[in-house]
Amino acid sequence: MGQYLLYRSLLQKQEPERKVFLAVANDIYSSLFGEPEIADYITELKVKILVFNPKIEEVEQWID
Repeated sequence: MGQYLLYRSLLQKQEPERKVFLAVANDIYSSLFGEPEIADYITELKVKILVFNPKIEEVEQWID
């Protein structure tokens, strides 16, 4: 998460029109990001998430 936030901050200064997404495997997203504390933290930081299925290498959801 820290690396994502640093990268987002640096990129925002150089290319503010770009959006940075945190890529998260679907099993991690459903188990970890379903926790209320984590969900609140993600919302508070306005993290954009890309949920993907690593087995078939396919994007399942974009959360902006």
